Amino acid sequence: MKYPWLIWIPRVLVILLALFMLLMSADSFEGNGSLGSKLLGFFIHNIPTLVLAIIIWLTWRRPLIAALIFVAMGAAFAIAFETYNRWDTFLTISGAPILAGLLFLLEHFRQAKKTKTTPNP
Repeated sequence: MKYPWLIWIPRVLVILLALFMLLMSADSFEGNGSLGSKLLGFFIHNIPTLVLAIIIWLTWRRPLIAALIFVAMGAAFAIAFETYNRWDTFLTISGAPILAGLLFLLEHFRQAKKTKTTPNP
């Protein structure tokens, strides 16, 4: 295997993004609201994190599908969360899924080339 890092970098990147989003949602516990409203806010803040975790779980061994989904997710994050207004926010929230998607696409092409060049016995 010529590029073993190519398999793990996009997966680790998406997992780190999910953990980062989980950490940032802890601000829902600030303020004077009731515990129930704080927990509801925490859950609502973590819906994108849950979606991210489910997608990485479902596409773990399907790099082409993961590539398409994560590039689309990065674009959706840019539109939904308006991360296009600030470059640092865009790179963190939208750029990470796009980068992971491109790395998944690169992995797909590498696997397709490997399958094509492997002789059948």
